[in-house]
Amino acid sequence: MQKIPVGIQDFRELREGNYLYIDKTKLIAQMPELGKYIFFARPRRFGKSLMLSTLKELYLGNKELFKGLWAYNNWKWGNFPVIYIDLNDINLRQSTLEEGLHRQIQNIAKTNNININSASAADAFRELLLLLGDKNNKCVVLIDEYDKPITDFLNEEVQQLQHINELKAFYSVLKSKDAYIHQAIVTGVSKYGKVSIFSDLNNLLDISTNKLFNDICGYTEQELRDNFDDRICLLSDTLECEREELYVKIKHWYNGYSWNGKDTVYNPFSILSFFANETFDNFWFETGTPTFLTHLVKKQEILPFEMDNIEGEDTIIESADVHNIGIISLLYQTGYLTIKKILRPTIDRKSYVLGFPNEEVRLSFQRHLLAEYLNLPADIASVNYTTKLRKCMSEGDWNYFFEIVDSLLENIPNTLFDKKEKYFHSVIHVLLASTGLMTFSEVQTRQGRMDTVLVNTKQVFIFEFKMDKTALDAIKQIKEAGYPKRFSQANLQMLLIGVSFDSDKRSVNEWLVEEIMA
Repeated sequence: MQKIPVGIQDFRELREGNYLYIDKTKLIAQMPELGKYIFFARPRRFGKSLMLSTLKELYLGNKELFKGLWAYNNWKWGNFPVIYIDLNDINLRQSTLEEGLHRQIQNIAKTNNININSASAADAFRELLLLLGDKNNKCVVLIDEYDKPITDFLNEEVQQLQHINELKAFYSVLKSKDAYIHQAIVTGVSKYGKVSIFSDLNNLLDISTNKLFNDICGYTEQELRDNFDDRICLLSDTLECEREELYVKIKHWYNGYSWNGKDTVYNPFSILSFFANETFDNFWFETGTPTFLTHLVKKQEILPFEMDNIEGEDTIIESADVHNIGIISLLYQTGYLTIKKILRPTIDRKSYVLGFPNEEVRLSFQRHLLAEYLNLPADIASVNYTTKLRKCMSEGDWNYFFEIVDSLLENIPNTLFDKKEKYFHSVIHVLLASTGLMTFSEVQTRQGRMDTVLVNTKQVFIFEFKMDKTALDAIKQIKEAGYPKRFSQANLQMLLIGVSFDSDKRSVNEWLVEEIMA
């Protein structure tokens, strides 16, 4: 059984070390056919670096590394000089961007026995292109995470603007030395830096949402079954779970990413981490906690229960103004939201529905958003509130349940508290959603909208919230609107929960729980 390559992004190391590689070479080989200058965006830790590393070995002509893969017999083998620039490899807290870029160019030159004398990074890049290639043997330029110096400094405007200017000067070399370039492929997380940085390179083709390449990074359902089935069989025994049931659970946790609104893929980092650790956890999410993003969601008063069904036109995913980035576009480009559906596609524009891709992202984002509302670290918020709430619901201890809710409301700092009903609803939604139970808010029915619904394997919890009214009013609304009928075929125990908030006291005024059977 081949080893699991968690964190390995170098194709040569992966192949020589007998690590598992899911063959993407057929798709990768199609990228250069679309144009000379290619741009491709995907979230962090989604396989972009491995994809570029694979292209590097293809262009260098290292055929033996591809034995058994599609490219071995189908790639048009040759030998090109390759310039591989990796902005992941520059520590911008320890050196300047200019120093980091210059150092990478110098390292590439030394590897190729070339001496570079230019003092600036841009001039060194230009000199390298001239010395490494010529008009008969042009260079291949591969740039990984082009936007990292921008993305990592979204809340540091002065530093961000300096990086934009430095990157623009550096990348402008691509146009000025076009005659020495055979192929250039640029990857990154975002599109918002592309317009500012590559404004001179007007022939940069963006294939991020090209239907041909939805699966080029990430694993399809078939790839998961073809490459991991032996491990699934072993894990089904370890986790005491039937094989197909385990597949369903893995899909719920880690599948769901889509760039065409139709086909979905699994997060590769999460899948590899799951098999390496043999447990369900928030692997991808925890490698880049989005504190800055959850702060913006709260600041801009985006209702958390609407984040799983956001509709908008092209600008919702194409936002490219680095100085005024829309939070929804930012969440999409960084991988916290994905394309659920494409509506009314026309020649001139499309309309998209965005939402959380899977349980890992949904649960983790809600827990960090709860921490943002409470001004607490996420782990403390989870221990103090969500774990206890889940236990209360499973045991039917509603007295303690609402004591916890009250303590939460009391602990929200005055400077953060808002007496609007939607604020109460937002806080309670992220609180309930962070329990890990299936949570829906603003559920549309024929006669109205249910505030929040939680579902487990045995029960349905229907919550109705009222501000400065009675809990009985809430229960009456649930019944009169016929909300329980929505679940009448489920054969589950139903609990109707009416909650009254006191806006002045900032607390739960009263609550009622009524049990009915479907």
